[in-house]
Parts: sequence; structure tokens; C-alpha cells
Amino acid sequence: MDFHASASLTQLTIGGFMIGSALGTLIIGPLSDGLGRKRPLCGGLLIFTLASIGCMYVTFIWELIALRFVQGLAGAAGMISPRSISTDLAKGPALTKLLAVLMFVNGFAPVIAPLIGGQIVRFYSWRMIFAVLAALGVIMLIGSLCIKESLPPARRIKGGFSRNFAAFTTLLKKKYVLGHCLLQAFVFMAFFGYLSGSAFLFQRIYGTTPQEYSYFFFFNSVGIVLGSALVTRLVHRFTEYQMMRFTLWWTELSLVAFSLAVILQAPLWVTAATLFCVVSPIAAFGTVTFAAVLQRESAFAGSVTALLSFFGTVCAGLSAPLVGIAGDSSAVPMAATMLISQSLGLFVFYKFIRPEHISGH
Repeated sequence: MDFHASASLTQLTIGGFMIGSALGTLIIGPLSDGLGRKRPLCGGLLIFTLASIGCMYVTFIWELIALRFVQGLAGAAGMISPRSISTDLAKGPALTKLLAVLMFVNGFAPVIAPLIGGQIVRFYSWRMIFAVLAALGVIMLIGSLCIKESLPPARRIKGGFSRNFAAFTTLLKKKYVLGHCLLQAFVFMAFFGYLSGSAFLFQRIYGTTPQEYSYFFFFNSVGIVLGSALVTRLVHRFTEYQMMRFTLWWTELSLVAFSLAVILQAPLWVTAATLFCVVSPIAAFGTVTFAAVLQRESAFAGSVTALLSFFGTVCAGLSAPLVGIAGDSSAVPMAATMLISQSLGLFVFYKFIRPEHISGH
């Protein structure tokens, strides 16, 4: 590394981005409900692009950490705005299908990003990665400037940013919204347990090479994309509630099987198969849960999306230290973290969310 920084300090460049992204959702969400979708989106993309350019020329590690934080803060606009725009343009099954398409496209990111990044650093400096990100920011900014505003002034939340921000309190007082926030927190905590621990599981426990591990990761990522695509086929046959319940139970039972495989030190193909079943429904789950709550709170689409994203992002960050609590000796903490988190999500579903659907509210 050019900065001669420790590994832990270098890791802060990722942590800074994640923290910025979590905080950025809480800013962009209310802004998009009050100012419309286009201006916060374009402003965020502009700042993201400038921060990416800045990352190319830093000379100290703390400069990179700070700019990565700004990147995450501004890049949150790209997380919040597309889902909010979807709520403006579609309702019912059409909204679920549109969100599924978004998740399908987003699902390609973890598949191709490591491949592209690996090829870039193979031939160029790491700074070239930020040049590519800046170029993508420019392309997205131009595209965003060309789209029409989807939220007309008559449907915007009046009263300035402070009142829009106060919508968070109003929303969290609603049992259904709070339930979905907690559900996102626990389910994505389980999913990030996979992201944090899968390399250790395959390479340290099972002794695969980095190249072989990349095949497993690619295979699981394809499963996530296909799971999202499946929602577009099922949306007219099942309700969001039914698909939510199915994905939660599928993941829960798959995690039980995965945990047993880890404890019993099952063959590699058994553990890999159970893990594939665990992670494949995550995009489908995200689609139907966002659709379910956005259907009910469409007037606060930006703020609701911000809350769901914030809870998911913040709690996901807790997975890494829990997964690695046993060091290099065991993958049991990884399996335990994922299973306990998912089980808590299932409890929240039956405590907060299911009663609202059963009562027909």
C-alpha cells in the first residue's frame, strides 16, 4: 500500500464508506420526500463523482478514509432514489415487479465488481479503480439529469428538512414499520455473516484456493440474482406476505442444515450446497419486504426506504466481529451468528408483521 498504513487502518477505508452510506440514507430519504427525487439524486451523484476523483490523488491514508466516507454519504442517493421513484410510478404487483428488476440488476454488482476490480489492479494502480468509479458517477449523473421528476410538488412533504426528518419518529411509532426495520436488521446481519465469513470458511477450514473460492462466491451470487428474477414470475400468483414468509422459513431451515454441516464437518460440497440455499433468497426477500412496507407508506417513500436501509446497513456491520470471535480455529461462530440473527428476524416477523396482514390493516 502506498501509505505504509497498518491493515486495520486500511480497513477503515471500507468502514468509513459503510458509515457514510448509513448516515447518507437518513439525509437523502427525507430530502427526496420534500424536494423531489431528482435533485437529491443528482446532487449525491455529483458529490460522489468529485469524491472519487479526490481518492485518485490522496497522499495520506486519513485523506482516503475521509473521502471514502463522503463517497458513502453521497452514494446513498443511489440506494434511496431508485426505490422511491419506483413507488411514485407503480403500485401493487407492478411495484413488486419493478423492485424485483432493480434487485436483479443490483445483484450483478457482487458478481462482476470483484472480477473488474481484480483486472484493474492487475494492470494498473489501485487509483485507477477510483477513476472508473468517477467515470461511472458521470454516466449516472448524465442519465439522472435526463429523467423526469417522478414526485410532483403536490405530493411532497412540506415544512422543510426538519419536518421531513421528523417523519422518522412518526414512522417508527408504527408497529408495522418498526417490525420491518428490525426484520431488515436481523436478516441482513445474517447475510453479512456470510459475506464476512465465507472466505475464511472455504479457504481456511476447507483449504480451497482463492481462485476456487471465487467460483463458490460467483455461484452463490448467481443464485441471488436468480432468486430476484423468480419474484417477477411469482408476483401475480402470491402476495408479498406469502413470499416473505416463504423466504424467511426457507432461509431458517437452510441455516439449520448449514449449521449442522459446519458442526459435523461435512464434505465441502454439502456445506457449499446448504450455503447456496441460505443466500439465494436474500434479493427476493429484500424485494418483497420493501414492496410490502412501501405499499402502505407511499407518502413517505424516501424516509421509509432510508430507515430500512439504515437498519440493515448498521446491524450488518456487527456481523464481522461476531463471525471472527473464534479466530482461525472454527466456523461455528459464523454459523451461530447467522442462525441466531435469522431466528430473531423470524420472531420479529411473527410478532410485528404477521398480525398486521392477518387483521387486514
